[in-house]
Amino acid sequence: MLASELIRDAYQEIGKVAAQQPITGDETMTAIRYLNNLMYSKAYIIQDYTVVTSASDEITTPDVFNMWMIKALAIKLSTQFGTLESYMPLREDAAEAWQSVLIQLQSIPAPQLNGNTPYGSGNRGYGSTDKFYPETDNGVLTEQGATIIVEDDT
Repeated sequence: MLASELIRDAYQEIGKVAAQQPITGDETMTAIRYLNNLMYSKAYIIQDYTVVTSASDEITTPDVFNMWMIKALAIKLSTQFGTLESYMPLREDAAEAWQSVLIQLQSIPAPQLNGNTPYGSGNRGYGSTDKFYPETDNGVLTEQGATIIVEDDT
């Protein structure tokens, strides 16, 4: 996506421009400045953003960020160019888009299973047996004083 497309979409969100209406150079530079500041504020999550210097620059972030960037930029621009009526729905839309970004960026690591994990819980192939408690040669396990002990065969 080009920066000019993102900027046009943001201005359309706040009702500033129609589909074919031109955006002035000052409006474009204001939007670029706001976009760069916005992306810096999320730099702890968005690490592959390249600073935009002109409207013809390519947006380098993954597409998952596009909707959030449009809505968040529209919020920033609405204070100067938009109407108050467009502000609250934009905030809700931006919050939903950000939640979608966080969900899509989330990764769940594979569990680290140990030998005490019961059979059937995904532990096969890790060197464990099919039995949860190993059998002993010394007799039957019983409980005495809240401790499991081995009874003597005698």
